[in-house]
Amino acid sequence: ATLKRYRDAMARLIAAHGGRVVNTWGDGLIAEFPSVVEAVRAAVDTQNELASHNLERSPTSRMMFRIGINLGDVIADGDDIYGDGVNIAARLQSQAEPGGIVIANTVYDQVRNKIAVGFDFLGPLSVKNVDEAIPSYAIRVGASAAGLQPPLAGARPDAARDEAGPAHPQAPEQ
Repeated sequence: ATLKRYRDAMARLIAAHGGRVVNTWGDGLIAEFPSVVEAVRAAVDTQNELASHNLERSPTSRMMFRIGINLGDVIADGDDIYGDGVNIAARLQSQAEPGGIVIANTVYDQVRNKIAVGFDFLGPLSVKNVDEAIPSYAIRVGASAAGLQPPLAGARPDAARDEAGPAHPQAPEQ
């Protein structure tokens, strides 16, 4: 029942930001968006709403989700999508803290001046079945966005922390 409640909230927020749920399995789902800015807004709204649902639950019954976002080509097969663009997003989500969001540098480049959230540069993350490491960022949401928690493990301590999109040293060129 809890998973259904959380999944319904995710689907509602994804749709509200112009996206669609492509597939679900176990406790995971994949969504696609025509706008990377809206994908990030949906992810932030999702993590914030799920955090508020978790406040109503005992610590042992809370469900925390990780989100990974990539901007890249996908292969459409009917209503399903697959390919490197999807695989990279899945690998990035596995690097996120519970309740967190990790984005590829391609996403960061598109949203950094358009969304009022903080970013922590994580450096290049090695992902399975991809030759080159993916420069990645964690988005600060909830308590971490307000500066109430330290940044995620592996975050650069010298990264700027303004809300409009910090100035970071350039990510390595691809």
